[in-house]
Amino acid sequence: MPTEPELIIRPADTDAELELILKMCDSWIKEDISYGIIPDKIDELKRQDCFLAYYRGEAAGYMVCEYGVTKKKNSFRDEGDRFYEITELYVLPEFRSRAIGRAMFGLAEEKAKKEGIEIKIRGSLPAFILISDSDLCVLLSNALENALHACQPLAAAKEACVIDVHFYNKDDRLFLQIENPCGDDIPFENGIPVSHEPGHGIGVQSICAIVERYNGMCTFLVQNHHFILRLSI
Repeated sequence: MPTEPELIIRPADTDAELELILKMCDSWIKEDISYGIIPDKIDELKRQDCFLAYYRGEAAGYMVCEYGVTKKKNSFRDEGDRFYEITELYVLPEFRSRAIGRAMFGLAEEKAKKEGIEIKIRGSLPAFILISDSDLCVLLSNALENALHACQPLAAAKEACVIDVHFYNKDDRLFLQIENPCGDDIPFENGIPVSHEPGHGIGVQSICAIVERYNGMCTFLVQNHHFILRLSI
């Protein structure tokens, strides 16, 4: 008889499952690492795609995603383009270092391939780094989601689209660079890319908040039709 895998990620459809997400969201807020997230409500969750991660049968984390339509053309999408993004991703402290975040990113990579977008990842990390698993999940999910958004209209136009992720560890610090093709009309304020669409721009704020939390440094720039994020923590 086949054994059940240790980690299972499945849709959260019932009220009981959504209530479980609400409890985990409260835990996230109490950790003071939520970077501006506000408590969820069941009615709001029902309008989004919600997933629960179970580790050895116990609820270990959750992810919330949503569909949307771009109201105004920007460097990431044309007006009317549909998009799909991760808005929340959280793993309970006792289940961190269980590769749950990696599994979530596996879902993101699978989605990217369906969109015709290639993700290249170069690098390796030691067993211990300064940044927590939860912060690393939030940082990477936001950075990759932004890169995916920028690539979607290019991939739809059958243009070559590659997201290049390069990271390494040196002197107990994490160095990360994510580069992706983009348009040249990305607005910046004080060296930070901004979005004036309602509900957008939170991802960049989260990245900056995490980097600041660890006394790190990050830069954003557009060069030769490519958006480049560099950071060290």
